[in-house]
Amino acid sequence: MSIQKDKIQIGEIIPQKLDMLTKLVLLIFTAYIMFLTLLNICYVSHLKGTFKYIIIVAPVFVACIFIANKLRISPKAFLICIFILAFCTKALIAITASTRPVSDFKTFYDCAVALQSGNKSWSKWAYFSDWAYQTGPITYYAILIKIFGTGLLPLKLCNCAFMAGTNTLIYLIARKITNEYAARSVALLYVFYPAPYFLASVLTNQHFAAFMFYAAIYVLMISKFNFLVRALLGGIIAALGNAVRPLGTVVIAAAIVWCIIELIRTKKVVTLGLVLIMIITYSTALWGISSYLIHEDISPYGLSNNFPLWKFVVGLNEKTSGQYSLEDQSNIFYIDDKDKRDTIAKATIKERINIGPKRMLKFMVKKQEVMWGSMDTLRWGFYIYKNKQLVPPADLKIIENRLLKTEKVYYLFALLVLALGTISLIRQKKNINSVALYVILLLMGYFFVHMLIEVQVRYRYFAMISVFILLAYGVQYLVDKYAVLKNKK
Repeated sequence: MSIQKDKIQIGEIIPQKLDMLTKLVLLIFTAYIMFLTLLNICYVSHLKGTFKYIIIVAPVFVACIFIANKLRISPKAFLICIFILAFCTKALIAITASTRPVSDFKTFYDCAVALQSGNKSWSKWAYFSDWAYQTGPITYYAILIKIFGTGLLPLKLCNCAFMAGTNTLIYLIARKITNEYAARSVALLYVFYPAPYFLASVLTNQHFAAFMFYAAIYVLMISKFNFLVRALLGGIIAALGNAVRPLGTVVIAAAIVWCIIELIRTKKVVTLGLVLIMIITYSTALWGISSYLIHEDISPYGLSNNFPLWKFVVGLNEKTSGQYSLEDQSNIFYIDDKDKRDTIAKATIKERINIGPKRMLKFMVKKQEVMWGSMDTLRWGFYIYKNKQLVPPADLKIIENRLLKTEKVYYLFALLVLALGTISLIRQKKNINSVALYVILLLMGYFFVHMLIEVQVRYRYFAMISVFILLAYGVQYLVDKYAVLKNKK
């Protein structure tokens, strides 16, 4: 299929008239993206040598868009190329980075090695009685160890394969909301986005889970498949993702809101059936996985979260701007009496909510600055332990600041182009299709959840995949404007 033909095909599924409900969603979403863009502009404006990094990043954006437009290969060939390119670049980092797993990632690996050899004693630790869902990624890594043997490199390369798979999903999903060449552009832009490389060598559960969740969304939106097949597959794949990283609630919540809006917009009852069957399948599959872990004595609590209040205790801590708190850990988390701990946690949350609207607004803005407006970090994949602290090695110190500034400017460019794309949709009164609506609702849900719970920079990982999918609207707008100016000349 040629690019031009694909433009027509994809364009035909986008309604022309902007309905009020979608306009409201777009307005709220665009306003928030503009707010985040402003936060990042303020941050970048205070960095030294900003112009130098703009000179580095801007040509990458232009080159990716130009290559995507000029590359005359079939969609299948491009899909294969983008997977190979994404995998090889990530694998290069995974192979060359020699740092060992730290924090929770070390726990994942050590327990996975023990599990593969039949040792399940770790499952009785207090850590897993509170957060039993962490046995999901451990089981995932234990399966990989059983297949490939003990060692970090095979696990890292498997994660790189899932990262490359996510890159192809960005292309496939973006292709459903805009045109072929805009989808190719954002897929290429994501390949060169620095932040994922910071986690390429990290045994984080984010890689596998992100791929599964976006694969579930893609399957759900393949209209040529029978709706029952889509619902069943989507539910099972989403459950696998949630078993490794518990973000399924956000995905399902977005599906419910999407279903309600689509029912109002299209009056198609089949959408309700699609989402209901997906939720039932998802819940059943998740119950099955949890039951298996209990039956095999891997986790006495399955995949449950026995201290869900903790994320809110931390996330509503005004002193730490919603980041991890050692004080809360000492005063609340280590209380042996679980009932007493939960009572104190509830009282702490209530106290932190009742701080008055002005303080709460200031606190929420600060949380957005930390989560969405601050500098990224290399600590998880490249730092080493020295005197019981994570520090950058000597060779990294030389380039660390430059890498982080490059990522920051690249991130800002992505937000700017995204904001430009959604503003153009509103101004031109162009509607969005079902796929784009779902991705927007998913991203909005993720933004909202992190207003309440703990924030970390690395949690941007999942959201940025949606950002690059929706970036296709901005790319399409820019190229259309360029074409108009070129024709005038």
